[in-house]
Amino acid sequence: SNQHLSGQLQGIHQYLILDSEDGVKTKIIVPFGRVTIEPRKRVEIAMLNTAEGKLKPSEEDAEERMQFFTYSVHPRFETLVATSVAARLFLATLYMATASLSPDKSIGMTGEAKAIDLTRQCVTNRAMSDVEQFCLSNLKEISKHRSPTLYLLCHDTEQSSIDYSFLQGDNRGRNGKKIDDSTLWLADERTAYINKLRKPLNPRLCLTDEECRRSLGQHSLRRWKRSKRKIRKFIDIHCCPVTRKKLNDVYKTMSDLWSVHEQTSLKPFPLPDLNTTEIGQSLYSELQKSWNLHCTIGGLKTEMKSNTIAV
Repeated sequence: SNQHLSGQLQGIHQYLILDSEDGVKTKIIVPFGRVTIEPRKRVEIAMLNTAEGKLKPSEEDAEERMQFFTYSVHPRFETLVATSVAARLFLATLYMATASLSPDKSIGMTGEAKAIDLTRQCVTNRAMSDVEQFCLSNLKEISKHRSPTLYLLCHDTEQSSIDYSFLQGDNRGRNGKKIDDSTLWLADERTAYINKLRKPLNPRLCLTDEECRRSLGQHSLRRWKRSKRKIRKFIDIHCCPVTRKKLNDVYKTMSDLWSVHEQTSLKPFPLPDLNTTEIGQSLYSELQKSWNLHCTIGGLKTEMKSNTIAV
């Protein structure tokens, strides 16, 4: 079969195309690794040993320790479909590494625009895994000096992930290791993005208002100031001085001020017992329990005790 995708990912050949027997389904298998752009714009994937994090594992260990991403080709639009955050970030890196000024025929947009679209789909409400973080860092490295929009979007995605790291007991937000590259690369990419906005720009290559607010400090270019996203450290809050025993004592004291009267007689169950199948009997029993609970709760009456003095 033809081991080459037409109309997209030009310049990279380190993947395997698998077609179903009927020719309806097509999948692409790409090895996981660090994407690099070699001289003369040749794109290479330096395969990683995910078990030890080393480059170029031995051939004996390759099948056991190498990781691959599998993408299915949409039968109608012929675009690659990724099913995980790591797969989308890695695919965005491939699109950015093979991007050109001309739109790719299969996706109808440039590789840079497709990479931006995929990165926007990777914003999560949790901390990123090691593989996802590796793919995002690789994407930032590829977009540096090539796409300020994508670089700022990667920075915003990474910062948002770190903001949720405390949910998993991650200390990256507590020990001051939050990303703070604003004094070096980030400042340059901000300036490059502002300069690009002064000329007509493809809307697909623009940040949204919220992304501009987080990355540049302002919604609009006219009100833009030299400000950056504020990075705050987490605050350690001491234990509550009120113990659980004290709270239980307060609850018990409050509950002793009231008396609850239950209804002595329950209303009869309105449905007759049909004595049909086993499933019918089980359903009838559940409905009857629900009816009795409804009558019991509805018949409760709470009154303050007569010897209680309101303060």
